[in-house]
Amino acid sequence: MSTRPERIRPVLVVLVAAVVWSVPWPAASADEWGQISGHARDQEVHLDARNPDTARSNGLAGSGNTPSDVVYWRHSQGMCRLVDLDDAGLATSCADDTELRGRDLDCAADEYELDALYAADRDPATGELGRPRLLEPSRCIAPSDLAAAAAREFARLPIQPSPLHVQPPDGWSLINIETITYTDDQPQTFDTELLGVPVTLRATPAEFTWDYDDHSPAVTTTDPGGEYPDHTVSHTYTRPGTATIGLTTTWSGQFQITGLPAWTPVPGEATTATTADLITIHDARSRLVEDSLPTG
Repeated sequence: MSTRPERIRPVLVVLVAAVVWSVPWPAASADEWGQISGHARDQEVHLDARNPDTARSNGLAGSGNTPSDVVYWRHSQGMCRLVDLDDAGLATSCADDTELRGRDLDCAADEYELDALYAADRDPATGELGRPRLLEPSRCIAPSDLAAAAAREFARLPIQPSPLHVQPPDGWSLINIETITYTDDQPQTFDTELLGVPVTLRATPAEFTWDYDDHSPAVTTTDPGGEYPDHTVSHTYTRPGTATIGLTTTWSGQFQITGLPAWTPVPGEATTATTADLITIHDARSRLVEDSLPTG
């Protein structure tokens, strides 16, 4: 059996706004779900419950003092019954309700074991939680199961635009000499969850497109360039004037399930744009002068 990443158990989830799970859920009546509504779209189910639970002892945020009508949590499918929710946390007993027990999973080395999803109704009069019910069994999650969700999340990442450096650095340059541009190619990482699975998303610069603002064609490189004298990306202006150099970075994506070694490519790409400060390009010419140059 593969080694699972360390996690704090049990995990309680109070459904306040739209919560998304990736697998189709069985049809349920309004009485079974209680004060909850939702809709299905593609491979997702969107659900909403009213009256957020403060449940401060369990670290759950909320507003108001009315407990939620339905409480959701993920737990090993080996649990039997939810007995009490108090300051001590989630207590369980296996005296009855053994039908909630499930088999241990033997996930592959590149898979993540996602705990079963349970729900319990809260009595509005007493505040006590009723018998838990199994909504989604424990299952092994492969990276391919998360590819579509990873692509959607990657498209929303707040990727910071690549820095754009220009040399000479003082807001001017000369015609007929190299104006050097460079950036860096460091990836950016973001920790999040995809369909209940903890992952790290990584954005890596794949291409750089340099626009030198003099009507010359833009230049695309996989090289981020470098500083003088080790520069590899530059442009030579042929006329005096002003220019605002721009850089467009194209990013590729990968994701990694927390605790697993492999990185999986994310379909699609992202772009960011950077603009340098205005520079002035001068025409430097040599001239003969009458004064002699000073000597030693």
